[in-house]
Amino acid sequence: MNDINEYCPHLVNFSSEPYIFVSRQRFLKKNSIEKFLYRLFAFDKDISDQTNITFTLLPSKYSDIFKLNSDGLLTIDELPVKIPSIIELDYSLTDTFLPEPCIKQDKLIILIGDTSIDRDYLVNEYEKQIETSQHHRLMTQKLANNKRKRQETIILFLTFSLSTIIIFIAIFSLLFLICCRKQTKRNRERTIKTKSSSLINPSLIDDSKQQSPHSFITDCNGKSSLLPILR
Repeated sequence: MNDINEYCPHLVNFSSEPYIFVSRQRFLKKNSIEKFLYRLFAFDKDISDQTNITFTLLPSKYSDIFKLNSDGLLTIDELPVKIPSIIELDYSLTDTFLPEPCIKQDKLIILIGDTSIDRDYLVNEYEKQIETSQHHRLMTQKLANNKRKRQETIILFLTFSLSTIIIFIAIFSLLFLICCRKQTKRNRERTIKTKSSSLINPSLIDDSKQQSPHSFITDCNGKSSLLPILR
């Protein structure tokens, strides 16, 4: 039966708090061959990967100050004067499962103080920073959600307004077209009636062509006289 990479490796140095305290005092000692050394241990529930886990220090702002070899040995050769008291180091754990090894990334929190008493203070400070960061992230997310909702409301309002305007224009155009057709129909009917009346009574076409009700007669001397109307 083929082995399955069911689990990823995890660090076993810490049960709940991934903090490593570094005392500045040990870096003040002269002729010290090794300033700081800390061994990290990891475990993988897959039988074939229990002893084949690779440690890797990932690039970060202060990662160049530290060294982490593939076996989990963390060292600091020299501690700069200007360095924060709380440093986050990103690292990864990789098993040797083929063809697809499992890689897990996490953080190491390095606390740098003068004496061991500073450790608790720095832990509290870091937890406050985490809490503030989470609060800030939640507020940012909330503001982003509110902004998105406002944008959706504006888009919905604009869409509704545009749809209403289009419907109003369509109804107005339809009513205008109906009125124009009715007016055209009335004009056509009026024209037809006028033509029909003209055909029935041609005298309505040109009043100047109507015959006069009176007749004239001219005698041999060239004198005209009005004849009486025949009834």
